[in-house]
Amino acid sequence: MNILTIMIKFININKNIIFMSLTKEQLQEIVPQTEGYYELLYEYAREGLEFQRMYNTLMAGYTTLAAAAQSILTYETVKCFLDGNYNAYVNKMIQLYPAIATGERMLSDTQSLIDIIRQGIVIKPEDKEDILFYIGGFSPYWASGNLLVYQGGTVFGGGDVKIAGGVKLQGKKYLQKLRSLYSYNNVNVTKYMNLVVIPLLAKRNLNFINPTYYSFPPAKNYKETIGIFKNSNHLIEMLSYQPYINYLALRYRTNFYYIKEGSRYISETFTSGGRELLRISSEFPYPYVGFFNPTPLDISGYATQLFLGLAYIIAAPPKLMPLYSTKVELYPPFYDYFNTAINFVSLGAPIYLSNFDPNASNNCSTYGVVGLVSGILDFTAKIGNSITQDRSILSQIPSLEFELGIYVLPVVKLPDSTKYSDIIEYAEALKVNDYVNYLLEIIDKAKRAISSLISSGVLSGIAFAAVMAVEAWDSEDQIVKDAQKYIEKLNEIYNYVLNQAYSCIESFPNLPRNEKIIYEEQVQQYLNGIIGDVDARLDKNEIISFLMEKINEYLSNQGIYCFSEEVLY
Repeated sequence: MNILTIMIKFININKNIIFMSLTKEQLQEIVPQTEGYYELLYEYAREGLEFQRMYNTLMAGYTTLAAAAQSILTYETVKCFLDGNYNAYVNKMIQLYPAIATGERMLSDTQSLIDIIRQGIVIKPEDKEDILFYIGGFSPYWASGNLLVYQGGTVFGGGDVKIAGGVKLQGKKYLQKLRSLYSYNNVNVTKYMNLVVIPLLAKRNLNFINPTYYSFPPAKNYKETIGIFKNSNHLIEMLSYQPYINYLALRYRTNFYYIKEGSRYISETFTSGGRELLRISSEFPYPYVGFFNPTPLDISGYATQLFLGLAYIIAAPPKLMPLYSTKVELYPPFYDYFNTAINFVSLGAPIYLSNFDPNASNNCSTYGVVGLVSGILDFTAKIGNSITQDRSILSQIPSLEFELGIYVLPVVKLPDSTKYSDIIEYAEALKVNDYVNYLLEIIDKAKRAISSLISSGVLSGIAFAAVMAVEAWDSEDQIVKDAQKYIEKLNEIYNYVLNQAYSCIESFPNLPRNEKIIYEEQVQQYLNGIIGDVDARLDKNEIISFLMEKINEYLSNQGIYCFSEEVLY
């Protein structure tokens, strides 16, 4: 029996039984089906669809999958898996959402969004102020300039009126080295390792929640957890924005960038204009279900303990996949209409799971991230009437005729903890520590420039926003100098907005003088805080509109209403 026949058989029988609901009664219906459940994730229903031939690597992979699935798919495993996914979705646990990363500028030979968008996670060190780390996929098409990172509705780097920090992709020799290392022509790299660690300067006191690490007692920490994890097979899911990025790439085939002063910039449709990337980063990602097998990987130049094993993932129309349900949503329903073909956009995507734990209060371990997709080792795709393993399609806009893909993805572990030293050690394991150290140096220059500006009398928020807007962070003196035009602009905006707020309070009827003074002091403190959120490069009116909207919301919460639409805009 070939693998596609098995897929068809499985979905037709089980897709409306297994992943339907989280009620105890309905979950109990799964129990009689679990003996043959290993067929579920690898069956696909499309009448008349048949593979004409299968490659040896794929067949060997399927044999591994079948054996793995038979040993792990129990009622308890499925329940914990579903509960984890369901709770993360309905409770909008944004700390579990992948980060979307792209360069604000791109190289001139960039062909589509597929070339420049990657995914990963963002970690805030528990013992270090003002620094976060993007850990995820790297694109060889990123040019020098701002790295834009979107995570759970928070923006780093620019591309929106409100940002939480960022970093400059600069250092010509380092970028050239990374582009050469992660070039599409370097097949072994795209197969096994395409991850980077990039530090981000963060706004002080940023309220950021780290992604939840997968944990499984009796392990006391993540390092012990993966020691247990690597000893067995697991039901997993890759959380990825791949389907939506596919949609954007198909819709904006040619107009995904604009040219300014001879350089290509990502279209504002995706950033400050249409805010497509911000919007999707606020939504739950699509869950690609699969199996993990702890296959040992010995990759030249990398420590063997860095790799956890292989994830076997299937991509097919969502309505034909087991997580599709008409009764209980496990992901946003708009994904049901998108192309799910996996490509380099999912490099860096996190792998999640939850397992049965009889000692836990709900009998389930923590639903959390256990590792990141570091490459695409192998795949077979059904596109129209053809079956292909041509790796060139991994960097192309997905075909509208895509029907099915089976992907073998290496999974790399996370830093041992969220401590700063463990993240730096992790960067060394990924062989990117030279660039991390360089970026940390330029971030220090930016921080010193901010301190210098504050010492000279500039408001801290304005100093931060002005430095973030500077094109390059080459030296403290250069940053201070280049920040001056933004300081002047932001001071003008600040004074205008503050005066509008004062006028509102002063004109509000029946408000005692002493209360007006208190409200004016409070609104000034509030403005001092939010002025540092803005991208100072944007149009003055856009920034004013944002700040006035926030001030209006703040005063309304105090019971003061006086801004008209004309004043706001």
